[in-house]
Amino acid sequence: MQVRAYCAGPSATQLRVGPRDEGDLAILLREAAEQCHAQTNDGSVSPRGQRFVVEGTFIHGPLGLKLKPADVESLAAASACVEVHLMRDVEEHRRQLRATVPTDQLEDHLPPPDGYIPEIEVLFGLRGPDMSFDDVTERLGLTPTSMTRPERPFTSKGEARRQQWVFSSGPLRGNDFREPLEGLLTLLADRAPQILAISSEMRVEPSVDLIALDYSDRVPALELESEHLQLLARLRSRLWLDVL
Repeated sequence: MQVRAYCAGPSATQLRVGPRDEGDLAILLREAAEQCHAQTNDGSVSPRGQRFVVEGTFIHGPLGLKLKPADVESLAAASACVEVHLMRDVEEHRRQLRATVPTDQLEDHLPPPDGYIPEIEVLFGLRGPDMSFDDVTERLGLTPTSMTRPERPFTSKGEARRQQWVFSSGPLRGNDFREPLEGLLTLLADRAPQILAISSEMRVEPSVDLIALDYSDRVPALELESEHLQLLARLRSRLWLDVL
């Protein structure tokens, strides 16, 4: 895996991080943002409106961009934008499979052919140790795709297991996340007061997850505009991109 992060624009050459073998792309993004912040202090880079790009190649997943609520808030406060562009090295992936997978099983493990339209999913979740699923559903006016409640409420260490209320776009075909993400964020914007109230009252954490379920060489692109990040920050939500 060779992935890098940088601040796009005239200052890009001074603000590169990587390439590096790193599965959590948020680590690279944070380092690029820190470099950008350092250069804002000497006036060589504008402190606001920066566009951060994470790009590179990998052989196989999983990998992801895991932005915690604090990361989202920091990017939103700077009116930043984020892009993620990833390519799978299909030939090397196939070579490794041929060396490790029995011939009669190889077809089941090979990536889809070139030109394949990726399968993606966009979902919103509320996760916490205890919540009323019926109350959440009624107050949000959304029918959940799934609800899970652990059989055992506590782990062996005495920590509370988390319940989940999830609303999903369902598996879709697309070369990027833009349309389903904007559709989901529109629904969430209309329900922001309810989400914040539920989060406070039931001690649950909002999350927007973007999942690349199946793809050939090019992972569906992600472009987070400033207004997207500002809404997520308002909801105190994390954002995860998972490439399976």
